[in-house]
Amino acid sequence: MNETKKYLSRLTAFLLCAVLLFGAMVTGAFADEESQALSEKEAAEALLENDHPAYATLCSDIEEGRRSVDISSYNLSEYEAERMMERVVYDHPEYFYLNVSYSYSLDWQGNVTILYFTYHYEGEARQVAIEEYESLMEDLYALGSEEWSDLETVLFYHDYLAAHYAYDAELAIFDAYTFVKTGEGVCQSYALVFDALMSHYEIPCTFAQSKNLNHIWNLVFLDGEWYYVDVTWDDPMVYNRGENVDRPGSAMHDYFLLSASEDLEAHFTSRGKQSDLFTGAEITPAAKAHPYSHVWKDATAPFVEAGGHFYGIVVSVDQGGKVESARFAEVNFDKGAQITGYEDLPLHWFVAGDNSHAYPGNYSGLCTDGRYVYYSTDSAVYKYDSKSGTRSTVDCSAVDGNQTRIYSLRFEQGKLVAYTCPNPNGSFVGTVLENALPVYYTVTWVVDEDEFVFYVEEGTVPSFPGSTFKEGENGISYQFMGWDPMIVPAHADATYTAIYAVIKEYLPGDVSGDGEVSISDVTALLNYLSSPDTAQVNLAAIDPNGDGGTTISDVTILLNYLAGEAVELN
Repeated sequence: MNETKKYLSRLTAFLLCAVLLFGAMVTGAFADEESQALSEKEAAEALLENDHPAYATLCSDIEEGRRSVDISSYNLSEYEAERMMERVVYDHPEYFYLNVSYSYSLDWQGNVTILYFTYHYEGEARQVAIEEYESLMEDLYALGSEEWSDLETVLFYHDYLAAHYAYDAELAIFDAYTFVKTGEGVCQSYALVFDALMSHYEIPCTFAQSKNLNHIWNLVFLDGEWYYVDVTWDDPMVYNRGENVDRPGSAMHDYFLLSASEDLEAHFTSRGKQSDLFTGAEITPAAKAHPYSHVWKDATAPFVEAGGHFYGIVVSVDQGGKVESARFAEVNFDKGAQITGYEDLPLHWFVAGDNSHAYPGNYSGLCTDGRYVYYSTDSAVYKYDSKSGTRSTVDCSAVDGNQTRIYSLRFEQGKLVAYTCPNPNGSFVGTVLENALPVYYTVTWVVDEDEFVFYVEEGTVPSFPGSTFKEGENGISYQFMGWDPMIVPAHADATYTAIYAVIKEYLPGDVSGDGEVSISDVTALLNYLSSPDTAQVNLAAIDPNGDGGTTISDVTILLNYLAGEAVELN
């Protein structure tokens, strides 16, 4: 019996060791994979860094608004200077105030000596424009989430820009600021804003351009590979009655996460141009399309996120490219792009514009307000509740059904808009479905003077989706205490302001920083008043009277405090 117990004890110990060893091996394997992914991303980011001293000089002088920049010491040829300026402009969408057309002087060797700049905005007008640009970009950043994967972030913003912005047929808007302010721009605007969004979410991104095509698009780093992303060419337009017309709410995916061979075919060969591709860094794009490309490749509606899940209209095609089916579906990218289909959507035959052939396709629209996902057939709109998983029909009586089909949907300023047209090659007309939705109210969150606007369903208790962190300074930190007024269910427009408690991380009056208030603090303060650059003081405590400045009156209040008078030190 004792021998049996000894055997079982040894066997148990062996198995326990084996389990622990296996666990360590698995944990180590996962750690290695995570470390490898991180190192690949870090390497991609390092590839985009420009450590040439001329680059830093140009950025610094542009930010200061200088009209001429001396780069003679860098011995840059015309070609090198041009490439450098392209990197500066496309790496910094926030330099929208700079006129990208510039001139330069050459020395006798043909090297560029001085660059001459002009600016769209200067002085106070520039500062106003910068603040507005930053506010508009914050609104775009707030649409995404730090919890999303890089792939989900790239897909969401590619589709959002295509569905909500329009190509500038007048070819007048090239910068990021005017693009996000007016809702339209040319390819350069799309590429700049997409780059800014990727930079915010720390996803390596740069530009690709071709002067032969007079076109620019992006390269983005995902899953260990670089892929081409062309939001401009995925924002569908139709040529109708002599003009190019945007198709609001639609997002193509023909040029999303393409490989090197696919991009050359799409951007050059098919257009009869010789390749003069130039990228923002020495990048080798992926050799093959992204492994999940079958999910979005033939979709014409944007993919959206609601209730923590991604949804889209997934289209299947046969080997000949003929559309076989379309489904409203949830896509779980964390599980290998697992597709859960909720409803099959109808296909329709349309005759090509030249009457040469007919083709089947799905033209359903899709959008979200954050909780509900709205999707359409040619004549009906449905509302899917991402929380309960239930579906209901939306009232479309406002849409003129006379030879008109619904092609896309957009959620705009608290209202659902259905875009209709007799055929997919005509001009879209937007109709607000007034009776289709619950009542929504505007909720404005004020966080450290920044405002964030969201729309909340009536009766829903609003919750702020962002961060309430407030940066501390000068020995002071801030603790978020709540909202003023108290949050209540939405039955009217409301503004909630974040309230903070001030936490002093120093002893008030301790100018010398020795942990107590004594005559040494008076001496330290006098030294600071006479020689602020050399005095050894605790900068957080140099305003004992709390009036916002440091003067002889601060010395007086310190002396009064040490004399035992009832004064309060800041």
